[in-house]
Amino acid sequence: MKNLFVIICYLVLKPCFGQSLVINEIMSDNDDFLIVEGQSPDWIELFNPTDSAVLLSNFYLSDNAEELQKWQLPTKILPAKAFQLFYASGQNSSLNCNFKIDKKGEAIYLSTSAAMIDSFPPVAIEENSSYGRFPDGDNSFIFFTSPSPGINNIQKDQDQLALFFSTNSGFYNNDILLELTSSDSLSQIFYSRDGSTPNMQSELYTEPIFLNQNNSPVNNSTIPTSDRWTKPKQTPFKANVIRAIVYRNGRAMSKVYTHTYFIHPKMETKYTFPIVSIIVDSSYLFCDTNGIYIAGLDRNYSQKGREWERPSFFQFFDISGSCQLQQNIGIRTYGNKGRVMPQKSLLLYARSEYGKKRLNHSFFGDKENDQFKRLILRSASSNDWKNTLFKNELAQELARNLNLEHPASIPVITFVNGEYWGIHHLSERMDEYYIEDRFQLEKDSIDYLSSNAIVEMGSSADFLSLYDYIHTHSLAENQYFEYVARQLDINNLIDYYAVELFLANTDWPYNNIKFWKAQNDGKWRWLFFDCDECMSYEYYNALGNFINTSQYHQDFPEWSTFLLHHLFKNENFNTHFRMRFEELLNNDFSSFRFFTLVDSLSALYKPEVAEHAIRWSGPNDLIDWQESVKGLYSFGSIRPTQMKQLLQEYFGSPFLIYPNPAKDKIHIKTTINSIESGQISIYSSNGFLIETRECCNTTICLKNLTPGVYFLRLRLNDFYYHEKVVVW
Repeated sequence: MKNLFVIICYLVLKPCFGQSLVINEIMSDNDDFLIVEGQSPDWIELFNPTDSAVLLSNFYLSDNAEELQKWQLPTKILPAKAFQLFYASGQNSSLNCNFKIDKKGEAIYLSTSAAMIDSFPPVAIEENSSYGRFPDGDNSFIFFTSPSPGINNIQKDQDQLALFFSTNSGFYNNDILLELTSSDSLSQIFYSRDGSTPNMQSELYTEPIFLNQNNSPVNNSTIPTSDRWTKPKQTPFKANVIRAIVYRNGRAMSKVYTHTYFIHPKMETKYTFPIVSIIVDSSYLFCDTNGIYIAGLDRNYSQKGREWERPSFFQFFDISGSCQLQQNIGIRTYGNKGRVMPQKSLLLYARSEYGKKRLNHSFFGDKENDQFKRLILRSASSNDWKNTLFKNELAQELARNLNLEHPASIPVITFVNGEYWGIHHLSERMDEYYIEDRFQLEKDSIDYLSSNAIVEMGSSADFLSLYDYIHTHSLAENQYFEYVARQLDINNLIDYYAVELFLANTDWPYNNIKFWKAQNDGKWRWLFFDCDECMSYEYYNALGNFINTSQYHQDFPEWSTFLLHHLFKNENFNTHFRMRFEELLNNDFSSFRFFTLVDSLSALYKPEVAEHAIRWSGPNDLIDWQESVKGLYSFGSIRPTQMKQLLQEYFGSPFLIYPNPAKDKIHIKTTINSIESGQISIYSSNGFLIETRECCNTTICLKNLTPGVYFLRLRLNDFYYHEKVVVW
């Protein structure tokens, strides 16, 4: 009845009704600004600028130019000079459109059944800000920091004009003639092409900008970045970076707009990795006094802390060239040994002062988390920088199924101010924010420590108390061990030490240590990260530093070996550790799985190595890289057997033979799980094979053997063990 009444009113008053209606204001990233029934929907404000009422059901809203009548407005009269708010929630009801607005920018259309009558261009709007007309219904547009849904738009000092690029960031096969347009006809546009922040001293836009493959002015690759730096063997490939800003009456009236254009006849197939574009004033990287990428006056690249963080702009392009994310961030150099390398790692910070508190994108397809406070743009560092480039990523894949946290990572091609900067890895950072997101805990509710119980978050009191307890109680006694075990995640701890020991990490255990627990009844867990210095020495033995009674901290500081050393005093823990390690050697750490992963990663990286080597001379060339990869196959073939031998040396055989000496029979019992196949061979003392049979848990009759010494060779899966048996 209500709708019928509205229609009757419309028919009676029709001569007084106008047909003009405009989109007046939109919000596409509503975090918590406007809450509707517990939700934060996008919204579209319509305005009737005429002196006559309008029947809304004559109009349609859409986000698709090919489907202008996507959503019909409800049967409602909008009075003259009045506003009406609709929610772009996708719910399709009287006030809810059947679509949402893409926060990266999406055009909005208003039409009748006959034609489109108004539209908003695709604009990326900051969180909890809006874009609209000022004054209401006018043809001038502003970004409003104080949105006004359903009421008059009011311009404030911090509000900004809009700037439109005729071509979006992305991949292009041909040259571009780029046009810039301001939402205010009385304004001026200034732009830069070298990554610097534009101002009134920058180039004034007066005509379209011609962009092609070769006309970028950036040449940062000729700047030495360390003592080991080598000039590129040829000029690196360059993209075009345009940064622009709107001024009116000598005052900046817009934010800085940044676009990156990759132009090449075969751009769509030029790179097989996604692209990260970092755009930053070059002085922040290469100035002697405050540039963070060079030694400068004070070993600048080694400096840490907030004062050495530099504002920059981040863009992430998928392999098709679509820009999936772009926002202002802060960057710092990252790592220890990697800082002195020519190609450095960068720590990426999202902060509200830069615009957004998080980097919101699903970078890592198999991870649930799509919001990141910090990320690392990692270069291969230490001894892998001139070698395989992917040792750390191989290590993380080997640890994928283990009971521990490790960072997700994807290989990317990085550009700095539009200049090719080589292979990097976009990776999660293992810190309090990672734990907060991974375990849905407030970071203030955790104790997060590094190295020798250095406090990163929370308190070290509980761990130091546990440390003191272990000092005064022998864990050989089960009651004392159980007390300690209740405060440690034993399965996590064993997997952590197993993977570090197997991978022969020479930058551990005195470095790269992080562990944490929830403050309320949580157990300590260890984080696995940073394995650039792994897999170089097949026969490396760090296990003895944890087991040897008197010299367990001979090679490493005591704090780094203390915990595992004392846990090894407990026989039950030793059995648990040994069985789990053997299981991993037979499965996750097996040569077959190792080779499979190396095959996959080498095939993935190979198309990108040659250009990277030309840029950095590390590795020297593709052949040099292939030789480094061969070293991984050597490690993968030898290391599992070597670790089996070390486990046998320190823990004894992975099976029991009893009685020994024996007269009539012996029993053989394995002490590890996951034995898929096995074989027992009996040899005489002079090496003659007497008998072979399948195993494993079995009884062997000795009645046919004469008294003497015999040797048993056991094959458990792909590993062999030897034991002496005396028959009397």
